[in-house]
This record gives sequence, structure tokens and C-alpha cells, in this order.
Amino acid sequence: MKKEALLILIFIFTITITSAAYTCSSNGTIEEDQGKINIKKVEFINKIGIGVINTNSGHATDILIDAKSITLTNETPSIEVKLLSGNYDVDLISITENTVEIKIEGDKEEINKEEIKKVDDLQVYVTDVSGTYPGNNTFVKLIVGIDNLFLHDDKLTELKTIGGIEYLFEFFSSSSNYAIMVVKKCDSGNLVEIAETPPVNTTSTNTTNTTEPLINTPSTNTNNQIQNITYSSDKKDSSLINKILLIVISIIAGVVILIILILYFKNKPHSY
Repeated sequence: MKKEALLILIFIFTITITSAAYTCSSNGTIEEDQGKINIKKVEFINKIGIGVINTNSGHATDILIDAKSITLTNETPSIEVKLLSGNYDVDLISITENTVEIKIEGDKEEINKEEIKKVDDLQVYVTDVSGTYPGNNTFVKLIVGIDNLFLHDDKLTELKTIGGIEYLFEFFSSSSNYAIMVVKKCDSGNLVEIAETPPVNTTSTNTTNTTEPLINTPSTNTNNQIQNITYSSDKKDSSLINKILLIVISIIAGVVILIILILYFKNKPHSY
């Protein structure tokens, strides 16, 4: 009888320290990948490009998803960009000092250096520009993507469907020079959010948070968007606190289980 009670207690503690944020419909399996992306660079995480436009140390990041880095010059002023969301013709029209004019599929926009604008269906960010165009020895470096996400302490995750596949983009951490992102998708079916146990306020998996005091729409000045983030002294990084709480709960549960095992075997009658 004692043995059955012990097994029940172990099972209860195991359930208590186990938490889950998402599952897959149609009995699919979640494919998860994590990566570090330097500012003004693009990296592929879980086979989808992510470009970091700007970051705030530990609190926010501004990214382009389904993104690629491209360079247009006087010798190659046009390029076809192949993304998961589709193919796009990107053309350099002109460069004047720090302003470039870009055309995508017939739509034209003037964009300043370190500014982001929507041109046709793509978000375009100018990372660097040199010279004048038409002219010699000129170039413009761009990050182009299908969407611009602004993730922060109050909104760490966002679901997006790209190329028929649903992705979960999660802001994990950042410094002033890079961001660490987690990307999840299902090998079949769609991602479905499920409740966590124990009742810890896990902001990192809450995609339905309606309190969004910060701007989360595409910005024409990403520096202002990042710099305008302010936090009161009593507001902690909820993601970090949640992780620490889970570790503490796991340690306590492990200690309790160990004590139960010691008491069980100590009081167990010996057979001769």
C-alpha cells in the first residue's frame, strides 16, 4: 500500500513541474530551433529567415520575418528575392546621399538609411548606403521581409502563417548588439496553445495578451521605437522570473521526492 501511495505522490509532483505551452493538432510534433542574430543581420532559424533591425538589452527586439539580406549596386541594380512567401523583383531606382528609392513589383518608395518602409508586400529596411545612383561605386544594403514584428516583455511571442506553415516566433533574450530568437512549427497540423501547470503567469507563451502598451506596428524609425521603452523599477523581466520559478519548483519537488524515498526504504520491513 505504501508503494502505491509513493508512486501516486511521485506522479503528482511530476505533473506539477511539467509545463507546456503549445501542442500540434493532428498528432503532429513540434519542431523547435533557437539562434542568435546580430543586429542588421539575417539568420535562418527553423528554415526561416529572421532579420534583427534593432534591440533593447533584455527587453525588446524589432525583427523582419521571412527575411533576406540583399545588396544592390550600379552593376546589379535589380535582383529577384525568393522567400517562403513568394518571389519579388527588387529594383534600385536612385541613391541621393542617405536616401534610396526602391521599386518592388511596380510600387516605389523613398527610404532613408536605418529606416523601414513597406514597399508592395515587403517590409524594407536600409542597413547601409554609399554613393549616388546612377553612378559608379555605389551600393545599398537592404533587409527585406514579409512582416515586421516588435516583440517585448509584454508580448514575447507571435504566431504567423507563412507559405502555408504556421510559425511561432518567440523573443528569448537580447543585448544591444544581438537578439536570441526561438522558432517553433509543427511537422503536421497547426500549433495549439494549451494551459500551463502550475499556475505561473508565463508571459513567454501568452499570445492572447490584450495589454500592449508598446507599439507593435511597423515603424518608420526603429530607433525611436526601441528607445521609447520605459520600465518602472518594480517591473521585472517576467520571462526570466518564470524560468527561475520553474527551476525552484523543480528543485523543491525533487527534494520532497527524495525525502519520501528515504523514509519509505527506511521504514520498509526487512525480510529474512
